[in-house]
Amino acid sequence: MHGNVWEWCQSLYKPYPHHHEEDRREELNIIDSRVLRGGAYGYDPSICRSASRGRHDPAMQNRNWGFRVVCAPRS
Repeated sequence: MHGNVWEWCQSLYKPYPHHHEEDRREELNIIDSRVLRGGAYGYDPSICRSASRGRHDPAMQNRNWGFRVVCAPRS
C-alpha cells in the first residue's frame, strides 16, 4: 500500500529505539507529533516503502497524507 499517500499511524513519534508499551502509559496529547509511514506519489521513489517513517502534527492537513481503514473479518 505504500506510494499512494503517507499513512497516519497512532504511534507518537519518538526516536528509535523506544518501546511501544511506553506510548500506552502516556496520556496522549492531540498536538504531539504522530508517525507517518510509506511515502507518497510525487516523492523520491527510494522513500516509497513501508519502512519509510516521518512525523507531523496531526492537526495539519496535506493531500499526500491519509489513513487506512481496517475492518475485522466477520466470523
